Amino acid sequence: MVSGRAMAAVFVAMFMFFCILHDRIDARRQLGLPGAKLHARRSTAFKSYNQRPRRVERSVNVHASSDKRSAIVVGGGWGGFGALKALSEAGWDVQLLDAVPDPAALNGGWKNKNGRPLEAGFKGFWYQYPNIFSLVDELGLKQEEVFTPFTRSGLYTPKGLFTQAPIFSEFPRLPAPLGQALYTAPLFTDLPLSDRLSISGLLLEMTRYKASPETYEFYDKMTAAELFRRCGISDSLLSGFLRPILLVGLFAPPEELSAAVVMDMLLYYAIAHQADFDVKWARGPISEKLIRPLAESVIEKASTNGVDAQVKGGTRVTEVIVEDGKATSVRVQGMDGTEEVLKADAVVLAVGVTGLKRILAGSPSLAAASPNLRKTAGSMQTIDVMATRLWFDKPIQCQFPANVFANFPELEGAGGTFFCLDKLHDDPWGKDDEPRGAVIAADFYNAGNLLSLPDEEIIRRLTEVLLPAAVPEFKQASLIDTWVQRFPQAVTKFSPGSADSRPPQYLPELTNVVVAGDLVKGLSHGSAGLSQERAYVAGLAAANLLIGDSGQKHSIEEVEEEEPQFRAMTEAAKTAERIVDAVGLSSFLRQ
Repeated sequence: MVSGRAMAAVFVAMFMFFCILHDRIDARRQLGLPGAKLHARRSTAFKSYNQRPRRVERSVNVHASSDKRSAIVVGGGWGGFGALKALSEAGWDVQLLDAVPDPAALNGGWKNKNGRPLEAGFKGFWYQYPNIFSLVDELGLKQEEVFTPFTRSGLYTPKGLFTQAPIFSEFPRLPAPLGQALYTAPLFTDLPLSDRLSISGLLLEMTRYKASPETYEFYDKMTAAELFRRCGISDSLLSGFLRPILLVGLFAPPEELSAAVVMDMLLYYAIAHQADFDVKWARGPISEKLIRPLAESVIEKASTNGVDAQVKGGTRVTEVIVEDGKATSVRVQGMDGTEEVLKADAVVLAVGVTGLKRILAGSPSLAAASPNLRKTAGSMQTIDVMATRLWFDKPIQCQFPANVFANFPELEGAGGTFFCLDKLHDDPWGKDDEPRGAVIAADFYNAGNLLSLPDEEIIRRLTEVLLPAAVPEFKQASLIDTWVQRFPQAVTKFSPGSADSRPPQYLPELTNVVVAGDLVKGLSHGSAGLSQERAYVAGLAAANLLIGDSGQKHSIEEVEEEEPQFRAMTEAAKTAERIVDAVGLSSFLRQ
């Protein structure tokens, strides 16, 4: 579930540099700069910035018993489907296995008892998602049929609208962060200037945290709350704004998050380029809009080329069997309880922390062979989330299609978002039902205190408190249908010190097992936190490791490089870091 991250980085970025440039902004605002749509469809615009694909050149030594190689991909998320695509196109026989009954929506997708479409959280797609946007083009789909246009977003507190996020690609592109500061200047009026100014110290830290591996480790072990304290961020700004934003951006409060990962999120999703803030949404469940066409294309191409590619839902991997330093087979269990052992030349683990723990618990030979996987399963933490859908009897005009809840007591420490699906989805009621009114998806993150509440109480809080605080018309609407789903321990928590516990893609202790997903370390692609783009790229990169020199590796497009001013500041920080190390003051200055 990644829905809240879209608004989170947008709103945080509005504060960054606004304070520093505050005096200049008022003057520039008088210029009345006209809007100009300078950015075309995302995939086309991206390629104009950077045409060079990146290939992962490292490979693992996989010895197959014949010329035809086979792999089993465990997990049906973005990482799993990325690996399936890359391996099958390289001529491998591939089986993707997932416990979910229909991970690629090949049998119609996920529906509630009344046949209405469901999804485990709402998905946002950022301007800097080059590989996913390119995938849409490669599949012959139209971007406008898969995704909405870039949208504006709102952030609501119990007092009402706190701020809003514009569409930055509609304005003339300026050097970051000048564009962000200029175009968001009129949008913040509720916090005193002194509180807004207190965020300026974070800029210096964002130029330093990647200066060296030792510096990144230092910031990774620090909590974001401690980072904010050191930067002099005011209590009002922290409690009233940054805390709720991180709750929907990285699904945890600042005292439970790595400072390095928080700065990664801010830089990648909000700071590095003006248009990075912009986000699109799928026009329906992403499994139906994009994963299904991807799976169908992979299966069809594989059959044409004499390759076997399969997507098997309702198939839980209970054991990965390792012999002599390599995986030889996996044991699976079907929905009816029957077990089967499947042999393969390689295994891709594209599961989250909870899935990895379950697999290791049932795989003594894998656990014994891999200290890296044991460390991940034993040390990485997870987050509880909840998804809801509400179908109303009448249309309701929401000012923004995507929104954040902030500082509501009813959240009990959780982050919250809500989306107007009747404005975003093509068919939120289902093909067999006539549209009747508003359809709302509301998601909650860090939701451990809410999971034990009955469905009725969750719906009551939404319909009587949260939604009416944003849009009063919800008080006059009645519900036709509801759905509440809990996902305990579903999302990776990037807690302080977690970088050391994240698994590498290449496991030196196992010759034919690789790891995919956004939790991996050592993959230089965008934010090191939660990211659909990074998870998909990790799947492609994991497959490339297995393909090695034996076949055609899948190309990987890089995100747009940082603008010159950021590169200059980062290089200055690296130089300062080397000088500090040379004179022996590094430990003292990191106290």
